[in-house]
Parts: sequence; structure tokens; C-alpha cells
Amino acid sequence: MVLIHEFRVPLHMTVSEFQVAQLFMVVNASEKLTGDGEGVEILVNEPYDNEDGHLGVSSLSGWTIPRNKGQYTRKHYYCQSKIPGFVSALCPDDSMVLIEEAWNAYPHCVTVIVNGYLSKHKFYISIESMHKADSGDSENVLGMTKAELSHRKVEVLNIAEKMPKQTLKEDCDPATVGGSSERVGRRNSFVTSNGNCFTTRCAKRSA
Repeated sequence: MVLIHEFRVPLHMTVSEFQVAQLFMVVNASEKLTGDGEGVEILVNEPYDNEDGHLGVSSLSGWTIPRNKGQYTRKHYYCQSKIPGFVSALCPDDSMVLIEEAWNAYPHCVTVIVNGYLSKHKFYISIESMHKADSGDSENVLGMTKAELSHRKVEVLNIAEKMPKQTLKEDCDPATVGGSSERVGRRNSFVTSNGNCFTTRCAKRSA
């Protein structure tokens, strides 16, 4: 069964500003999670051009490669330390490694995660993102089919809203940090009704 959950997240910055923020956070998170043989290993990081569709389907994830051009990355996530010891002792080593393929043609991005042990036809996580300059009310920016739309659940996330027992550094809290741009002379507080938005579709199949 495929579950489709679409998140709409209004942001207090332009689409081009968020591209810089996204690149920073990906690198920052990878560095924090990596160490002692665990974490993220980047295996491939190279440009791709598939505007004519000649790349076809990925032999690794079985995913149809997007017909655009951008940056392709392949990563391994080693997560044995995140699994209880009595469980990891019974699991094959490759079952504790997640393999990620990503095609970043910003503002459109596709990420697919599979497992080295489980069949890619039985388990995968796909995340498709579209970053769009609106307030999050555009319908079907990801171009889903009627069948996919019938299974879709939409949720609007207010990232400026304080969560119970939330612990964030002040310089990382979207509720207190305003978007700024010296080039346009702007500094705004977070306004969900007048922000830009990226919409993410997450499809997960398990068997």
C-alpha cells in the first residue's frame, strides 16, 4: 500500500533565499550525524542532465529519473547505533544501511531511500519537493495523477508555532528569526499568510 502525505510549509523568505538555507542545513545535519563509523557517507555528487529522458530508470532504487537537469547525489546512512542492541544483533549488516538517491533540480527535488537488504519493490521512501513563491494554497504543484490525489492527505505546517517542550537554539528558531536580505532592504518576522511555500509529497510503501 502506498501512503501519500503532502506537507505545505509557508516560509518567510524567497525561493532563492531558501535554496541557500537548504544547502547549509543539509551539510550541517550530515556533519552532526557522522562519526565513529556511523552517519552519512557521500558516494556520488555530480551534475546530471536528463531533459530528454535518456537516463531512464535508476537500477539502484528502481525510480524513474526526473526529466530535468541538476545535481545527483548518492549517500549511505549507517544507522546501527540507532537500533536497539538486541535487534541489531539479529539483523544482517546491510539491513542497517539506508541508501539514498537524490536528484536536485531546484526548485524541484526528488529523493528516494531504499534498504540494501529489503527489496526496493517492498520498501522505499520517496520525497518529492516543489518550492513555489505562493502562500501554500496552490493545488497539485507536484502534478499527481487522479489516483494519487485520491490517496493524498494534505497538512499545512506552521514552523513558527512553538511545540510543547520544544528546545531550539534562538538562532535556529523560525519564530524569532526573521528573513533578511540586504539586496532588497527587507527584514520580516514570520508571517504564514504571506510567505513563500514549498510543498513536499512523501510516499511510503512497506510490506
